[in-house]
Amino acid sequence: MSVGKKLGLTKGVVIDIEDPAGFKRIKVRIPEIHGPFMKETIPDNMNKANRVADIAIPWAEVNYPYGSDITPELNQVVLVGFISGDPQKPVVLGWLGYEYNYTEDDKKLQPVS
Repeated sequence: MSVGKKLGLTKGVVIDIEDPAGFKRIKVRIPEIHGPFMKETIPDNMNKANRVADIAIPWAEVNYPYGSDITPELNQVVLVGFISGDPQKPVVLGWLGYEYNYTEDDKKLQPVS
């Protein structure tokens, strides 16, 4: 992806929901940015801004006792937006109601389970 490109809304697949920092960020793989769903291409570092996404939660902040607290599950397809169109600042806006179904080609490439 070119450095100056701005992004709007796109689909992504949840690949990790464990945030070691406890901020409830998740890893989301976006094919337009990260390429195919191969295990060996998924980064291990949870702190890289372009590899994690905050979750938009209505009327709540992480670690507060009010509002909703819903974390998407692995392999769910989510809607991702980008603050000011910056691919380094993704935000998960919601779940699109289905999971990613790996194709036979994906399975040959060791997809994330």
